[in-house]
Amino acid sequence: MRALFILASVLGLELVACAWSAGPMVELRVTGGIAGVERRLVVFEDGLARVELGTGRTLHESICAQLEENQVREIRRTLEAAGFGHFQREYVPAHPVHDGYAYSVTYRGFRVRAADPLEEAAPPGLGAVIRLLQQVLESVRAGGRSCSDFLPGR
Repeated sequence: MRALFILASVLGLELVACAWSAGPMVELRVTGGIAGVERRLVVFEDGLARVELGTGRTLHESICAQLEENQVREIRRTLEAAGFGHFQREYVPAHPVHDGYAYSVTYRGFRVRAADPLEEAAPPGLGAVIRLLQQVLESVRAGGRSCSDFLPGR
């Protein structure tokens, strides 16, 4: 089992996720800031959430948590209300923050990007999705466990 986890970790999140979860529902990537932060949240259809934290292209930490049903329902409701089919691929503010953050949300195969200041760049539905997913990311980061705890047979 340990060899499977190490191999899957090297090959990427999707292989690990398939071993113990349904397919991904939504992904949020947050990059930027002065330190070159990279944060990734993937929420799977069954409510498993995985957060990867790093700087540059170096992964420092992976944390997982099983979301409560009401959280999963709120995420689904917010995603459906956002209107992803009507979004442009990218929203850039007229006056971007140079050390600000860039956000990428992937939902149902459609990826949309926005940058700080988010309120100026993104339509309200996309802003609501990003804010909610950032809250989920922070809650998993604060209360999650090692993703290896979620592998089958453990």
